[in-house]
Order: sequence, then C-alpha cells, then structure tokens
Amino acid sequence: MTSHETWAYSRKSPAPPRHTYAPRYRREIDGLRAVAVLPVIFFHAGFVAFGGGYVGVDVFFVISGYLITRILQDEIARDAFTLAFFYERRIRRIVPALLVVIAFTAPFAWAWMSPQQLEDFAASVFSVALGLSNFFFLSQVDYFSPNAELQPLMHTWSLAIEEQYYFLFPAALYLLRKLRRPMLFAVLLVGVCVSFAICLWGMSENPARNFFFTLSRFWEIGFGALLAVGLGARDRLGEGAVAGAFAGLGLVLIFVAIFLFSATMPYPGPLTLVPVLGTGLVILFAGPATLVGKLLAARPFVGIGLISYSAYLWHQPLFALLRLRSVHDPSPEALVAVAVASLLLAGVSWRFVEQPLRKRRGLFGARPALFGAAGACFVLLISLSLAGYLAKGVPARFDAGVTRYLSAATDRADRGDGCFFDLNHDLPRQPVPGCAHPDAKARMDVLLLGDSHALAISEAVGALLERRGIGYYDVGYGGCIPLPGFHRVDLGPAHRCAAFDTSVLDYAAQAGVSTIVLTARYTLYLEGHRYDNGEGGREPGADAYIDVLGKAGGVDDPERRARVLRAYEAQIRDLAKRFEVVLVAPVPEPGWNVPQVGFKHALFRGRDSVVSTSYAGYQARNAEVNALFERLAAELARVRLVHTAEAFCEAASARCVNADAQGVYYFDSDHPSQAGARRLAPLVVEAIEGARAAIRP
Repeated sequence: MTSHETWAYSRKSPAPPRHTYAPRYRREIDGLRAVAVLPVIFFHAGFVAFGGGYVGVDVFFVISGYLITRILQDEIARDAFTLAFFYERRIRRIVPALLVVIAFTAPFAWAWMSPQQLEDFAASVFSVALGLSNFFFLSQVDYFSPNAELQPLMHTWSLAIEEQYYFLFPAALYLLRKLRRPMLFAVLLVGVCVSFAICLWGMSENPARNFFFTLSRFWEIGFGALLAVGLGARDRLGEGAVAGAFAGLGLVLIFVAIFLFSATMPYPGPLTLVPVLGTGLVILFAGPATLVGKLLAARPFVGIGLISYSAYLWHQPLFALLRLRSVHDPSPEALVAVAVASLLLAGVSWRFVEQPLRKRRGLFGARPALFGAAGACFVLLISLSLAGYLAKGVPARFDAGVTRYLSAATDRADRGDGCFFDLNHDLPRQPVPGCAHPDAKARMDVLLLGDSHALAISEAVGALLERRGIGYYDVGYGGCIPLPGFHRVDLGPAHRCAAFDTSVLDYAAQAGVSTIVLTARYTLYLEGHRYDNGEGGREPGADAYIDVLGKAGGVDDPERRARVLRAYEAQIRDLAKRFEVVLVAPVPEPGWNVPQVGFKHALFRGRDSVVSTSYAGYQARNAEVNALFERLAAELARVRLVHTAEAFCEAASARCVNADAQGVYYFDSDHPSQAGARRLAPLVVEAIEGARAAIRP
C-alpha cells in the first residue's frame, strides 16, 4: 500500500560490497500501483463496472511485501540494516500525508457529523494514531455496508495491517539472515500458509470481521516477500515470449477480479488468490521487453503510481464528506468530480508533502527531530480524539431542532419481555410467559403476530387495547411472515419461521383467541429486493425473500413470486376459517434512514423541513400485495384490512410523510418509530374492534 522506495542510496550510504546485488527501480511496478489505486477509487465512488475494485488493496499488499523485503535483504547483505533507519523511512513515507488528510477532514467532520458519527470519527482517529484502525473498524462496520461509506478514515485499515506486519517482519528477517535462501523461503511459506488458513477459517466464522483481521491478511504481504526471496539476485524471471505470456496472464487475473468480483462475494478467501497470484505474475515476468511491462511503464501509469499513496489517502475522506454533506445520495457527476479531485489533491500532496519530508534535510532532517515531531503529532491526535470521544461527539454543537431527528433512532418499541425471537433463539414453548396482556389470567381475545414491523407497532397497539379492556397475546419472530407454510430462502433452515407460526396459531386456537392481527413486510418477502425510493434512498441490506416449504426459487424467479402470491391467498383463506383476521398492509417504506436524512434536512435546509417519499412509489411497490388483500377483505367477511397508507400518505400531496415538525415517524429506513406507531395504532385497533363486534351475539 504505502511502499514506494526508490532503491537509490545517498552518497553517504555505505557502498555495496563487491558481488552484492543492489535492487534497481522498476517503472512497471509504479504502473502496477496505478492499476491498484484507480479501481479502489472507482469502487468507492459506486461505479458498478468496478464491482471488485476493492481488490486493489490486495495488489498493494503484494507489491509492498515484495519491495520492502528486497530492500531489507539488500541492507542486511550490506550490513546496513537498523530498525531505527527502517522506521525512520516508514515515518517519512506514511505519516506526513496522513496527518495532512486527517487535519483537512476534522473541521468538516465537526460541522457535518451527527454526535454519534463524530464520536465514531474520534475513535477512528484514536485508532489510526495507534496503528490499530483495522481492529476498530472490525468491531464497528462491514466494509461493504452503506455505513462504511460515511467513515472518512475507514480506508486506513490497510495501512494498519501493513504497519503491524512491518512491526514484526524486519526484525524477524534480520534474525533469520544466516539461513540459506531455500530455508528462508520455506519458513516464509509456512507463515503464508498459516495466515491463509486463518483467512479461510475467518471467512466461514465471520466474513465481515475477517475482512479487517490482521492475521487473515498477512499472507498477502507475505506472498510478496516470498517473491522477493524466491527471485534472489534477479529482478524478474526472463524476458521472452513465455515471460510476456505469464505477465499478460497476471494482468488478466487482476482485471478479472476488478471487473467480475462483487461486494456480495465472501472476501477475503480463496477468491483473493486471483488478484494476489495475478500481481505475483506481473512482478515476476513483466520486464521492459514485454507488452505488459511497456504498458505499465508508460508515463500516465507511472505518474498515477507515484502519487498512489496520496490518492489512496485522499479518496475515502472526500467521498465520505460528500456523502455526509449530501442530503440524499450524491449524483454520479458529483462522484466523478470527487474522484478527479482526489487525484489532483494527491499530486499536490505528493509534491509538497511527501517528497520534501522524505528527504533527510531541512527542519526534520535529523532523526531525533523527526521522531520527536511525529510523536508530538500523535500525542495531539490521541488527546483531541479522546476528548471528542469522551464528549460523545459534542452534541452541544447543534440545537434541539436538529438533534430531535437523531433521537428518533432510539424511539422504538422495546418490550424487554422475551416475546420477540429470531434465528439466534431456540423455538419457545407456547405460551411464552409475560406475553399475555394485561396479565396471564386475563381473557385473550386478540393475537398480535408478525415480524419486526409487528414489534415496532406492538406497544402503541397494545396500549390502546388495554385502555379498551381487550386482552391480547403478543409474540413475533424476526424476518418471519406470520403465515404458515413458508421459509426464508436467504436465511436457510436455521430460520424456523414456519414452525414458530404453527405453534403460535395452534396455541391461539386452544386459548380461545378470536382475532389475529398479522403484520409483516409481505412485499419485501415476495419481491426479495430492498426498497429504492427513486429519490436517492435505498434500504441497505441483502435480498430477503421466501418460498413455500419444499421449494427454493431464486429471488427474481417469476414462478417463485407467483407461487408465493397464491400461497398468501390460500393461507389467509385457511386462517379466516379459524379466526377473525386483521391484515395490516405493508407500511410505507422510506428507503433512506429517516433520522439521518431528517438531521441533514434540519442542518442544511431548515429546522422544520418535511421528509417525505412518493405515494405513487409506495403504491407501485405494494400493488400486488395490496390488491390481493383488498380482494380478500371484500370477499371474506372474517378478513379486515388496515390501509397503513392512511396513517402516512396524502393523495392530495402525493407524498408519504417520514418526518415533520410534529414527529419523526421511522427509526431507520423502514421500521415505524413509536411516533409512527402512534399514527398507525388507531387504525389497527379500529379494525380489531370491528372484528370483535362481528362475532358478538
């Protein structure tokens, strides 16, 4: 990532002993850095074609391991190696530009970040100063999640891994200096294999954390070290047609990873071998006479390669700040402009920050002055970041008119009574203690059943039921449609939705429950894809879809969709033979995180800005499900439908409100907050009372 050594010695450096190899500068490796950094930038810009652009970091890892191992080998052979000199070079190479980028980012973070975001930013600065940012992000964020896009220093995870590697490797290489080359190669190979095995284990245990884990990544840098040791005194292996073919194959492998990989693939893991081996082939075979060598040694590639470290440093903060400042998703034009700006700033940074401070002259020419200045800067960083973290992001920066939106993130139902389950729980035995209201001895007339949307409205609905003296039983299961006979294809057999539904409904029948209220994301489970509101908001998360038991169609399989829709009707008709059924239609989905978008509206557009989405979008999204429910409610006397749009949408304005001066009605991108539930609850209770009235003698 950071390694860009010139392999040149000053006049004061000891001259290499006779017959000792001194490594030479290879322009094509600088060109290879351009091939690595540009896809990373384009990936973070969200360009679909560069779905695997994140593999540029793997290319950097291999290059770094190769170059620094060659330099260390040469210094050890010349008896010129010292840890102090090694770390001096690393500080001159890494620290100045990094400090400039952090100093540039901090004022914008202060002005634009919410308290929680600023608290996280402060913690990330603290971890960067300690060289442990990969562990911070390992515990905080999935690299491929939308939240990662708002982390200005998220990309420093790779710098941390390199620094952790080079904290150990130079001393180890020095201690092993007397080993013959085959034996040293074997020792390194064992280390690489152990790290790769840890990577494979981590991929199955926790892929999100595995991405940032040090030992899951060491093998990539170690692979570059293997190349250096294996080459010995040679720069590369051959120059002929065979070398050209292998170099071409290497470049093809890198391009395959960049353009054919995606964020949904398990990574790192076996797939990581593709860009790693491709980089190795280019390093081994791309000589000046090969086509690949000539291409990578061309001035544009070399120029971008020279500034690649600064480009890598600048791109993520700029993209994150753009997204923080944008109320909705930035336009493609804005993202392109930021990508270009990152390269321009990289050129300035390389010329006026990197280059001057890499030379041992001027204010920080002496090693003690350099170490002292670097230490002072990191102490300052640690102090300021710790202060920001302990102050919890300094919420006093904003008035209540702004922060009220953020408080909605915690305005959610929290029964705390063990009545809501998911795939991480064993199936409960019915009845579940504490889930009958007002108490277990009261007659239960109503069952509230569903997924997390049922949980979101349960407290508000329950409060109204209790005021009317209506007893109810309230349970739910995350991501579970409250109709028997279905399974979540994307979650597998661990998600025991069908068994949960059957046990609850059987208990309800035995307990004399007359009315069941079914609330769920019926459209999501049918469609499979998260909601895109067409206005810059798309709900994060993977596809979530169901099929009938015994079937497992694909998310876009029209036969699956038709089968599920038919089964919806059959199951509801069957339940209507046993109970009065209240169907709660799908709640309008905002698509964007309402507290965050509301915060931005208040900050950038005025305190009382209304956050809303298209009513037509809701209608189009839920057309099939709502049409089915309306038909069943019209045909079956024992089925009633709650039109949730009546609580949030207005035909006159053609908008569905997410937040306004009276409240913030969602706590994320789809779940109603308590304020939102209070808008919807009266409609649900009205339908319940209508159902109960129909069965009275």
